[in-house]
Amino acid sequence: MNYNKYEGMLKSVTHAEMFANRMNTCVEAVRSKGRVCRRDLIAQIPNPNYYLDILMRFGVVRSETVAEEIIDIKYDEWFFDAPSTMRTNEDNTLTVQRNSAYSPVTIHDYKIEHENRATHITGKQTVQVKRKYWVWKV
Repeated sequence: MNYNKYEGMLKSVTHAEMFANRMNTCVEAVRSKGRVCRRDLIAQIPNPNYYLDILMRFGVVRSETVAEEIIDIKYDEWFFDAPSTMRTNEDNTLTVQRNSAYSPVTIHDYKIEHENRATHITGKQTVQVKRKYWVWKV
């Protein structure tokens, strides 16, 4: 009986080959590009974070988080209790904090509506986009 340790771990030779092919694709991409993120590999490998995390666990690659662009996202929140902090700032923005467990949020181009005992706040919130990259370490 020819027993392959990957066959036992992955239930079949086909699964072991598929795992090896995806891992090799991932290794080649990181080696050739030097620095990759999930969106670079998603077309070639389903769930590339799984394979990159395995490589990171074995010390082959390391991860780094890079701050990239700053974007505005839509803010749309209902408050059924009064928020603990809601104040208008000098630069025509609104700072809202749900309670002490949440960090304050600054909103611009805001609109406040009161319906019955609920407060509906809409506007735009500026956020920093961060992306996780993996870098070849060996």
